[in-house]
Amino acid sequence: MMTDQTLISGAPRVKLKWYQVIDPITKLLFILDMTLLSFASMNLLLQAGLILVATLLLLFSKLSSTIFKALGFSLFLICTMLIIQGLFYSRNQTVLFSVLGVSFYKEGLIYATTLGCRVLVIILTSGFFMVTTSISENAAYLELSGLSYKTVYVLMSVCYILPEMMRNMRKIQQAQKVRGTNPQKTLIQKLKSVLPVLIPLVIKTLDQSMTRSISLQLRGFDNLNRTVRTSQRVYRLSRTLHIGLTGLAILLIGWNDMDEDKRIVIENLTTRYPGTEQPQLRQINAEVHTGQVVGIIGNSHSGKSTLCHVLAGVIPQIVSAEIEGDWHMFGQRVSDNWPVYNAMNGVVLQNPAGQLSGLADTVADEIAFDLINQGMAEGLIQNG
Repeated sequence: MMTDQTLISGAPRVKLKWYQVIDPITKLLFILDMTLLSFASMNLLLQAGLILVATLLLLFSKLSSTIFKALGFSLFLICTMLIIQGLFYSRNQTVLFSVLGVSFYKEGLIYATTLGCRVLVIILTSGFFMVTTSISENAAYLELSGLSYKTVYVLMSVCYILPEMMRNMRKIQQAQKVRGTNPQKTLIQKLKSVLPVLIPLVIKTLDQSMTRSISLQLRGFDNLNRTVRTSQRVYRLSRTLHIGLTGLAILLIGWNDMDEDKRIVIENLTTRYPGTEQPQLRQINAEVHTGQVVGIIGNSHSGKSTLCHVLAGVIPQIVSAEIEGDWHMFGQRVSDNWPVYNAMNGVVLQNPAGQLSGLADTVADEIAFDLINQGMAEGLIQNG
């Protein structure tokens, strides 16, 4: 029984390359797992490892000019993200270096680098799928797997619609360039040249889609007696690979859910008050999950109150202090939206009596003071 050869009716055996005995579903699951693994961690070493794996797969399969073009665009996109995030990232705090008086921040550059690595992982793994799997073989295998032929067509249409859009875009740019209406001498001009192309590109794409739809109807695409296509290949270990990769995907999704369950996350938090040489907090790291009760124990002036003030947003929103590192609560940060962050947490200061508003006569009125400030309807407050 053959398990590693191409079976073509009436044709002799053909020796297959290693990537030709891997079925399309396995390749798609591999892309999914690599993407989930990339998004599951901010570790740059892990990102570099994933990029290396994807690159080796491409090198040992086959390369195409399309991959190099996609990589070129990806590198341009990554450089743009490094500049934008390095300058304007909302969590920027630590200046890494300056160029002509313009400061680039460590947090933004790390964030942009992580995003860039994820883009490369997706591009490289998708490129491996595109160059090693034909559209016709994909369609036949997916249809045999139980998908309707219309669903298969929608999925496979992406494989030629996107390249077709790129060709149309180049033709429109060339036509505009010949007419002298869209000069592209500098980088800024090239960026600006994209905008005038979008409208004719969308119109052209819609027109081609309509033409293709009419053609499909005329060629009997809706015929209920349509012949079910059969795959001409027998793939190795398909079921085993499907189960293994699907299980890994479920584990990675569960890992992400566990990460989302971290209600409080503190990463390398260092806090220094103005006029002091030594930081009050130095490189604090902690995670608090749902349902956990955590006590902070330490000597007097060891930084317990300072840590609580940082977590509550008192520092730096109300009390000034120099802060390095990152922290967030329920996925929110003080710098993102202070009113939202403030409404999500509560803090009892060292002297609770000092927190009384002075505007309430009863305990109920004092409790309602917070809810009124947050905009809750008075009827809901009274019912509560």
